[in-house]
Amino acid sequence: MRIAAISVGLQGHGHNLAFAPNAIVTVAAAVQRVFGDKVQIRVFDEVLFGHDQLKELLSVFTPNVLFVSVPVTGYYYSALDIYNWAKEHAIPVLTGGYHFNIPDVDYHGNQVYPGVIARLATEREVFVCYADGESTAVGFVEHLFNPNHRKLASVPNLCYVEAGQLIVTPRQENTLGTQAYPNLPLESFDPRAYWGSLSKSDVHASGKDLIGNVPIGRTIVGAKIVEGCTYRRVRLSQGKEACSYCTLTSPCHASSGQSFWRITQEMYDYVESISWSGDQGVRCYQIGDDMGSDIPLIKSIWESRPPWANEVPLGHRVYAWHVLGEDQARMLYDIGVRWIYLGGDGKRGFTNEWSVRHPLVRTLENCRKHGLRASIGFVLGQRNQDWHDIEKWSKFSQRLAAEYGDSLIIVDGWVNVLAPGSPDWAVLCQYEPSFGNTDCPDLEKARMVFWQQCTKLCDHQNPEDIRRLLYEWVPQFENDMNRHPGVQRSFMLRP
Repeated sequence: MRIAAISVGLQGHGHNLAFAPNAIVTVAAAVQRVFGDKVQIRVFDEVLFGHDQLKELLSVFTPNVLFVSVPVTGYYYSALDIYNWAKEHAIPVLTGGYHFNIPDVDYHGNQVYPGVIARLATEREVFVCYADGESTAVGFVEHLFNPNHRKLASVPNLCYVEAGQLIVTPRQENTLGTQAYPNLPLESFDPRAYWGSLSKSDVHASGKDLIGNVPIGRTIVGAKIVEGCTYRRVRLSQGKEACSYCTLTSPCHASSGQSFWRITQEMYDYVESISWSGDQGVRCYQIGDDMGSDIPLIKSIWESRPPWANEVPLGHRVYAWHVLGEDQARMLYDIGVRWIYLGGDGKRGFTNEWSVRHPLVRTLENCRKHGLRASIGFVLGQRNQDWHDIEKWSKFSQRLAAEYGDSLIIVDGWVNVLAPGSPDWAVLCQYEPSFGNTDCPDLEKARMVFWQQCTKLCDHQNPEDIRRLLYEWVPQFENDMNRHPGVQRSFMLRP
């Protein structure tokens, strides 16, 4: 059985080319472990190939089955074309990803189930995995090999149509930290395609891409050992709303320090098993939503760190919403963290007024003291924002860059994209319910309506002008405006 494992995305605007699409690789590796030589799996990343070349490569590979991962809603348009291609060739599709895990809400903010998942299964004629995908993919392939032995109804996390009836099978979650690190044979997936693109990464361009004195030449994505956001958990526990544009919905929980080091050892052994003559340093992208702020987890990792951890040129990049304590910064450095990513606004205390007590200022002070490098992003076009707010945020970001240039990798701005699953999306659907009544909302139109209805940016301009002006503001947030001359940076949508 030939299985094409596809991750869709916008070439040049998708995930960072320096690292691989971990979700689809994890699912493919789970199937490979179970079926071995009975399957031939190949990973296709649209961010590397572009859409047209991806379809050409699929035609050459002639798959019997497609796995299609949709990392964010904005990439779903591409997935639709892949579904149609598969239908024309009578190829079954198992699809999943972020787009299918978001909560559906009506214009009153009430959750509607199964919503998008049901529309996908019935209207697109695909099989939808709506939660963790490893066991779902294994069960799906077992069914294709022997339908009488493995019934679809016994496959977890699956939504499909049978005899005109919508079937949603029971949910099954993986226990964090218990899975083996996902590795595949090189003929199925070769990470060196990403290692060769490191010169395009912001960390590399900043000159801060070193482990000690060893330059980074390889990257790897860490297995998930943490979910959710500590800030979001605290906000919700106090009866408040999460960050308005944030789409995280997972409950906040984590694995253990022992699990972290076991997986890290497996990960490093996998990287070392691949022939490579370039720079020997390794950067690991830890994909946990808020690993750097989960202090109990960081302490557990710090207390259980093995001797070999200080002997290999391996550094970690994590997400955090702050690093307010020196103990936290020191532990992060001790466990191998060298780079952190911070959202610069949208949280309590993250105002555009400069202060030595400002969470970003305190964070960068601790980063400077303990050898951590930081990337900071700002979102333009948020709820209730006006042009004066954006101007003040721009000045704030420029002062950060001027005073903490030694600690900063990049400061940048991103024009807001209304993403299903965010509080902003629920607000938008109160004004225009039609956005919530389709599996393929027009995200460009959505943010136009949002800017008109939910911001203070449209006093004298129409939404198209707002879009243009916001993109013109973006370069003002960069600490190195010459790094991307003439290129508008975007996320989920083409600028």
